[in-house]
Amino acid sequence: MMAFLKTRVGGDFGHLNNGQAAELLSRITSDRLKTVVACHISETNNDTSRVKQALDDVLENQNIRRLIASQSDGFDWIEIGIP
Repeated sequence: MMAFLKTRVGGDFGHLNNGQAAELLSRITSDRLKTVVACHISETNNDTSRVKQALDDVLENQNIRRLIASQSDGFDWIEIGIP
């Protein structure tokens, strides 16, 4: 990886790590939240099992669908809207 990219990703305004993303999610979770999609997951520095665990830790006992998008395959269609 190029030095400037390592600096950007590793800096305060780079990518969120799983813990930071979980913290953000814990702050915005409400009764209206029905689905969470984790995406843009690093193929070399992360894995879906860690992402799933971070989501489960924050959303445990809540009826919120969790999806993890693959960089190569995306994810299935989901229904969105206001009931």
